Amino acid sequence: MKEFLNSLSYGISSHEASNEFKQILRELLANHIIKEHKNKYYLNNGFAFGVLDISSKGTGFL
Repeated sequence: MKEFLNSLSYGISSHEASNEFKQILRELLANHIIKEHKNKYYLNNGFAFGVLDISSKGTGFL
């Protein structure tokens, strides 16, 4: 899953994705998190996948 989400930063074609990931692609498209360009899916600006670490002071870091 982590590799799949990271690959959206560089673009992934729909035929490279398994059936499980195709459903995730459809849901991300419906919520305008990714976009399709030349038969590849890319992560929209303003979105990031990763781990959120919150410090003891309440500050979050990606």
